[in-house]
Amino acid sequence: MNDESSLIFPMPSEAPMAIMSAAWKLTKKHYELILGIAVVSLIIGVAIQMTPFLRYLLPLPMTMLGAGSMYIFRELTEGRPAKFGDVFRAFQDSRWMTALMPLAVTGVGFTLAQAGLAKAVDGGGAFGLLISILSFSISIVWGIMVAFSIPLIIFKDKTFVETIDLNLRAIKLNWKPILMWWICLFGVIFISLICLVLPFIFIGLPVVMASGYFAYAVNFEGLNVPAAVERLKER
Repeated sequence: MNDESSLIFPMPSEAPMAIMSAAWKLTKKHYELILGIAVVSLIIGVAIQMTPFLRYLLPLPMTMLGAGSMYIFRELTEGRPAKFGDVFRAFQDSRWMTALMPLAVTGVGFTLAQAGLAKAVDGGGAFGLLISILSFSISIVWGIMVAFSIPLIIFKDKTFVETIDLNLRAIKLNWKPILMWWICLFGVIFISLICLVLPFIFIGLPVVMASGYFAYAVNFEGLNVPAAVERLKER
């Protein structure tokens, strides 16, 4: 692939487990930093979610924090220094903020739409069930459309609209390994949550966040995950 599609690389069948393994190894190697990123993201997210009206604006700060997190994961993977303050990089870099804003604002619109659907479900009955199914389906579609939008915007200088097409192309090409990766993520989240939540905060969430970078890098940079893991071991 040497056109626009050259940005997308085929994922080998073993990629999902390799991604999770790399995320775990990166987390162990830089545990304090990655745990700090995960905890601050969780605290800010929960605080905003619990605040009336502000909860609908949650995609705005989370998109910016997601960009800073991706930047840190990339720097650490490539052996460059990173610091905790880099998680706020998008708030300090006007170029990043401008590029990410369409994604963040669209996320706010999606959140408002989901809230409207949730109110409709309160009626219960067959109509409520239908609305619940519709809401879940919209969430899946939204997740597919923006799966790798943040790193594509900040690392590849793509617009939000361009990332939608790239996300759809990547998932069309690599839907089986991506689906397996998502199943792995669900498994990590589910197991860590049923273990009284603390493992989710201290292990599950950091690993899940780090895996997002590796999944992006495999799909759009052709990252050889086992080789990246070996480099991590050598440093």
